[in-house]
This record gives sequence, structure tokens and C-alpha cells, in this order.
Amino acid sequence: MTHFNELVTVGNVGNCQRLLVAIGSVGTVAVPANSFLMYLRVRAVYNDSVFVKTLFGIFWVGVLGACVTAPFSLEGGHIGTTQRCIDTNIKAFGAAGLLAAAINDTLIFLAITYRLLTFHTVGNSW
Repeated sequence: MTHFNELVTVGNVGNCQRLLVAIGSVGTVAVPANSFLMYLRVRAVYNDSVFVKTLFGIFWVGVLGACVTAPFSLEGGHIGTTQRCIDTNIKAFGAAGLLAAAINDTLIFLAITYRLLTFHTVGNSW
């Protein structure tokens, strides 16, 4: 291991492509797991609405499907003759999972906010 300015530890990597597939695979699990927590929140708030729970469940499956593309969108190689890695190509479809999660989580946030606001209105006024 080499220490770069004592702040960043840099290690040698034999196969950069395998490293990037591993990083993408972690994202394939982490992003949908975070979105699943949001899904559980919307299920709790809309416990009486089968439609809302089903709709956001379908959205979550879409996030999961979009995130599966991450490991296949990254390409890497060594920096020159060193054993250090760099991204050589990142395909555009790799952002699908993050975009789907951002849209899904925003819709869940808005749905929960709407539901909470409707609980705190008196008549038709705020």
C-alpha cells in the first residue's frame, strides 16, 4: 500500500475490470435497498390504500431492474504501466438505476408529504 499525502490509501489492483464490476454490484444492492426503506415508509403512511402500495411496489421493482445495469456499464483499465485503476468508459445506461431511484424516492416523498398534509387540515383550509 502506498500512502498519498497521508490522507488517501492507494492499493495495487491486478484486474481493474473485476474491481469495477464489484463496485457496480455493490451499487446494484445498495441503491434498491435504500429505495426499499422509502417504500416501507410509504406503505406505513398509506396502509389503507392497496392501490398506492401496489403502485409504489411496482416502482420499486423498476428501480431494482434499472440498478441491475450498473455492473455492465463500467469499464476500467490500469493507469499507464502502474497497477492503479481508472474508469476508461462509463456507458450512459449505467445511470438508469440512480435516475430511477431519484424519481421513485421523490414521488414517495411527495406522496407522504401530501398524506401528512391532508391529516392536518381543518375543513378545506390549511
